[in-house]
Amino acid sequence: MKLRLRPKFVQTVALAPEAVQSRIASHFREGEFRSFEVKQFPGFTAIRIPEEDRHFWSPRLNLSISNEERDDTLIEGLYGPNANVWALLLFGYLMLGFGAIIGGIVAYVQYAISRGSWGVWVFGASTIGLVLLYLIARMGRTVGERQVLRIHRAYEKAIGEPIAIR
Repeated sequence: MKLRLRPKFVQTVALAPEAVQSRIASHFREGEFRSFEVKQFPGFTAIRIPEEDRHFWSPRLNLSISNEERDDTLIEGLYGPNANVWALLLFGYLMLGFGAIIGGIVAYVQYAISRGSWGVWVFGASTIGLVLLYLIARMGRTVGERQVLRIHRAYEKAIGEPIAIR
């Protein structure tokens, strides 16, 4: 199964939000999944791989749990790397993207006035950096794919029904 960089799912469960969070918490406190790390706040739950199995690219499942109707709960799940890894990737994209835009503008101006060409080098280096950062993120997703499926199976058992990842 090929997953997106940040796989997600949306599910409606015929339980109250508090009951859903309680069910998830009790499931991860017992049995084969008790080593998973679970943090809960009102309307939000985060599930992480056990610490002994965690590495730089290990995913986490963030669940947004909200009341949709009287007895139904909307669960929006988003898989992604640890917040530090995600922030590092986002910062890299922003800096390299900014460098590519500035380099492109400077290169165009230099071309228009027939002066130097260092802007082309900044633009090219930033663009190559963006491509490399994207490939690194894809590699990280591949490294963490088995753990995403492991968390997802545990989540499906907690909820009691299968749900497809998009």
